[in-house]
Amino acid sequence: MSGIIGGAGSRSGIIGPKTGVDTPAFLATVDAWTNLPVDTPTYFTGTEIFDQTNNLTINGAGTTAGTHGMVFTAPVTGRYQLQCWVQLVQVPSNADYNRIGFIGSNRHFYTIADDYGGVSYHQLCMAVLADMDAGDTVTPYVHQNAGTQQMDTWGGQSAFSGYLVA
Repeated sequence: MSGIIGGAGSRSGIIGPKTGVDTPAFLATVDAWTNLPVDTPTYFTGTEIFDQTNNLTINGAGTTAGTHGMVFTAPVTGRYQLQCWVQLVQVPSNADYNRIGFIGSNRHFYTIADDYGGVSYHQLCMAVLADMDAGDTVTPYVHQNAGTQQMDTWGGQSAFSGYLVA
């Protein structure tokens, strides 16, 4: 053997970025929602912009994980970059906090915002690099803890996306 691995043009041993139509990647906008329930998570419905490998299921909006909302199912084991951002409108000043998160089949990720200073608009954003096995699921949600039931989401200004990194 000459010590050269692979032939001309071979990429043996070189690891590049995941690319191509067979790489899981998706983007969906979140529909507007009026008077989000208080003290219970709300799982969004929306409109698919793209889903390269058909692993995003969009169910009706509601408050039951797995039955309502957008559900991404990992087609292969790997690390997935997941993002969600939600534009909140008419944020009540008497809410203890608002939370955005991902309920997963093996993990729960979330972030909390609790100081609005009397603003009526607020955007919650979350991104996570999640270790998912094939068949694991993740669903984004928003949750208002306590306060007046008046908060809405602004459709078209909110979205859920993700892709396989490695």
